[in-house]
Amino acid sequence: EKRRTELEKEQEKLRLKKVKRKEDKQKWDDRHWSEKDQDEMTERDWRIFREDYNITIKGGKIPNPIRSWKEAGFHNDIMDIINKVGYKSPTPIQRQAIPIGLQNRDIIGVAETGSGKTLAFLIPLLTWIQSLPKSERMEDADQGPYAIILAPTRELAQQIEEET
Repeated sequence: EKRRTELEKEQEKLRLKKVKRKEDKQKWDDRHWSEKDQDEMTERDWRIFREDYNITIKGGKIPNPIRSWKEAGFHNDIMDIINKVGYKSPTPIQRQAIPIGLQNRDIIGVAETGSGKTLAFLIPLLTWIQSLPKSERMEDADQGPYAIILAPTRELAQQIEEET
């Protein structure tokens, strides 16, 4: 029986490490993104998610979109508004715009009429107002508005006012 030398043992260890690294590289989760929890999603999953919903983004450090209202974790008051308006699941513009708005970042969102753009900017605004301490909200009530919403037409301004 031949015993291996220390050098041979080290070489075998290195070979096994390389094999394991190669296997790990080749491993990938073949489940669809809808079958995964949010924290299991990979960059590839998020890319496929965006492709599935025809979401195109440009910029740096853009947050991942929301997959469902439930996963978004909004306060019950916000969820009541969403349910009242009748959105069962977020539209593509809402999926991507809301997380960006929640980070107080600027966004230019392009989507069709009736796609939910108004709610996409109102949810972050209402979430921010909701996060203020109630005493602060009461004190500031006489100081002026928390937000000014501009609309290009009178009709759209009226629609926004009706929705809020």
